[in-house]
Amino acid sequence: MAMTLRIRSAQWALWIAGFLAVAGLSTNALGQFGGLKKYADKAQKVHEATKPMTVDEERELGREVSAKMIAAFHIFRNDALARYVNEVGATVAAQSERQDIQYHFAVLDSDEINAFSAPGGYVFITRAALKLCEDESELAGVLAHEVGHISGKHVVHMIEKDKRLSAGVNEASAYTPGSAYLQNLTKNFHRWSGAGGRI
Repeated sequence: MAMTLRIRSAQWALWIAGFLAVAGLSTNALGQFGGLKKYADKAQKVHEATKPMTVDEERELGREVSAKMIAAFHIFRNDALARYVNEVGATVAAQSERQDIQYHFAVLDSDEINAFSAPGGYVFITRAALKLCEDESELAGVLAHEVGHISGKHVVHMIEKDKRLSAGVNEASAYTPGSAYLQNLTKNFHRWSGAGGRI
């Protein structure tokens, strides 16, 4: 019994000593280790930047990009042609590996020969590019190319890579001589590689 009391007393003494040590160090610890929260916050930012884009985020981005495309080029007003392009596009998209999104097809009123895709299932072909298609298979080929960009998440992967690069440069530049130069370089990179560019 006496041995048991001594062991318990020793355990309590250790607990009390540990508590007092922690309490005594806590004011010093905040001064010495308070910066750890700053580093943890930075690590959290980098972690957030490395997370893959969700399908919902991809759809939202696609809606935003598409709205800008439509504002810049305008939709070509021809209901029969729009239905036809959508039917061919839907047939092509049904063969895509990605069925977690709904595909949308539209003809842009532009003399520029081009086709575009935006994340989230948005595909555009210009009136001029459509005129060059000699038959349905050529139209299907153009639309399939754009569906392939969406299915392969090409723009999404570019954006994710850019986010990781930016997070790394921003965090590294805080500790690197010439950091203003690196941050400027990153800002210019964002401008040069904007998500709304042609693919």
